[in-house]
Amino acid sequence: MTDMRPAVEHPGGKFFRQFWRVSFFQGINSASAFLVNILVARWIGPQAFGDFFVFVSTMTVATILFDFGLSRTVLRYAAFHQARGETVSKLQYYYATLKLKTLWGLGALGLAGLGAWIWGGALRVEYTLGFATGFVISYCQFLSSVAQTEDDYAAYNWVLSFNTLRLGLVIAVWLLGAMTLPRLYALFLVTPLLMAAIPAWRLLRELARAGKVPEEHFYANLIGFGKWMLVLVVLESLAQRLDVYLVRWLTSAEAAGHYSGALTFFGAVTLLPTYTAYLIYPKFVEAVSRGERATLESQYRFSTDLTAVLAVPLGMGLWAVAPDLIRLFLGAGFAPSVPLFKYFAAYAVLWSCQVNSGAMFFAHDQPRTVVGIVLMILLAGAGTQLLLIPRFGLPGAGLALATTSAVGLGLYWGFIRARFKLSPHFGHLGVYFLVGLAMAAVVRALPGGTWPWLLGKAALGGVIYAGGLLGLQKWQGWQLVQWPKKSA
Repeated sequence: MTDMRPAVEHPGGKFFRQFWRVSFFQGINSASAFLVNILVARWIGPQAFGDFFVFVSTMTVATILFDFGLSRTVLRYAAFHQARGETVSKLQYYYATLKLKTLWGLGALGLAGLGAWIWGGALRVEYTLGFATGFVISYCQFLSSVAQTEDDYAAYNWVLSFNTLRLGLVIAVWLLGAMTLPRLYALFLVTPLLMAAIPAWRLLRELARAGKVPEEHFYANLIGFGKWMLVLVVLESLAQRLDVYLVRWLTSAEAAGHYSGALTFFGAVTLLPTYTAYLIYPKFVEAVSRGERATLESQYRFSTDLTAVLAVPLGMGLWAVAPDLIRLFLGAGFAPSVPLFKYFAAYAVLWSCQVNSGAMFFAHDQPRTVVGIVLMILLAGAGTQLLLIPRFGLPGAGLALATTSAVGLGLYWGFIRARFKLSPHFGHLGVYFLVGLAMAAVVRALPGGTWPWLLGKAALGGVIYAGGLLGLQKWQGWQLVQWPKKSA
């Protein structure tokens, strides 16, 4: 029997404390976003929901685009000076980033808004307000990087929790009988402004007290590293929701609503892997800077295992209960969404397994490689979607998304293997997949039912998956799940 017990130096208890704290609060935030989408879909129906999701997708793209990669860049430089106790230099990077972000952002927002109003057609309001909302949320991303540098995860969670406030306001407006799409868009715009107000005021006050204007080399460093991050975020913003736009343009608003309705559920699958990548990045940087290859390898394998062991049961579990989810959450009008779940499950699992890969290249100061990989993923996605959507409709769009995720996974893992001689623990990943597939097959075979029955099926799936992994670990001695020791 293959020995599946690698000698792993665990990232430590502090990582897990931060991971679960961030995951808990941002899980509530993401669940709130999910509930907003579900409630809106039920209230307005598939056709209007297709247009609403164009607004949401534009907001998502704009959030990435108007950040210009500066949030990742300032985290790199500010964290370096924070570790050396150089507070003044750290604050100067905050100041320089804020200045660049505001000047570039206002110019880009003006051009994007003008273009949307001229060429947006019937969707010009969705495009324009989506750009404006994304611009505001990009400041929340910047403030979250500041909080992460300061190791202030209370502020980090606060500034990113605008979806929770949004859910409460959306329900209040609906109860008052005043729900319209323009009011809904206004709520989306106002909520991140409210959540960013206090952290922004605290940062501006601290910068004013420091009273030191950044020298030219601060801007040069930000632009030097950030230019690649800017190209990267432009490509990421295009790749992020290109499928939604193509479905809307090549099919119909109703088909886009069915597609978006199914896709909404899979945000939960990618949530925890995303936070794993955020938190493991500084540990990659530290291991690279110290030349600790064994530590870097163990951290890479650990973070890949963690993302996979979480994403597999969530993605496959959603596919297993897809008919119940659509019927109970969205209603019979979204029945065409059910067949898409198998494609989205594959997409979510494959995407989650590669989400920590970019951090490996950033830690080695190789952002250009990530730009090249994302460009290849974007071209592969656009090509498969343009080929499959006109011919096969929604199933073609789902298949294209899953195929693109597989291409991305192969590219990232291939380049990491070629550049750094590192690879995931394929034995672990294979076991996660097989146990998850068995769990999904059992749950899928059960008949549908009401809410209690759905919750029971979900609980049964969790028991089967966890029991399968722990049983294999005990029976064969495979170290599939490694919990941290109590360390700092």
